[in-house]
Amino acid sequence: MQHVRHTSMRVRPLPHRGSPEAGFSLIEVLVTLVVLALGLLGLAAVQANGLKYNNNAHLRSLAAMLANDMIDRMRANPTAADAYDLDMDDEAPETPASRRDVDIAEWLLKVSNLLPGGDGAIDVDTGVVTITVQWVERSGDPAAANGETHQMQVSTRL
Repeated sequence: MQHVRHTSMRVRPLPHRGSPEAGFSLIEVLVTLVVLALGLLGLAAVQANGLKYNNNAHLRSLAAMLANDMIDRMRANPTAADAYDLDMDDEAPETPASRRDVDIAEWLLKVSNLLPGGDGAIDVDTGVVTITVQWVERSGDPAAANGETHQMQVSTRL
C-alpha cells in the first residue's frame, strides 16, 4: 500500500498595494447627492410646467368647442340669427320664450360651467357672426388670487 502524503498549503494574502484612490470619500458621496437632488428638482419643475400648459391647452380647446357650438345653434335657427347679439357680462334670459333665448341661456350656462370665469359675447353683422369666449387661466403661482384673462374669437359667415 502506498501512503499519500498530504501537505497543507497556506494561502498567503496578496500584498496590499495602497492607493490614495481606493474608495469614495464622504465628500464625493455628498456632492453626488446634491447633484442628484438638483436634477430631480429640475425634473419636477418640468413636470409641473407640462401639467400647467396641458391644462391651459384644454381650456383653449373647450373655448373653441363652445364657440362652434353657438355657431351651430345659430345655423339651426337661421330666421332668428340676427337676434343672437349678446354683450360680454349680459345675463341669460331668465324665462326663455324663444329658441334664441333657450340657445343663449344653455350656451352661457355651458360657458360658465366648463371654463373658469367663463363668459361669452356674440356679434352679428350682415351675416357674419363673431363669437367671443372669455376665461381665466390660473397662473403657476399658488399665492396669486387671479390668473390671466384670455379671449378666443371665432368669426364665420352664416
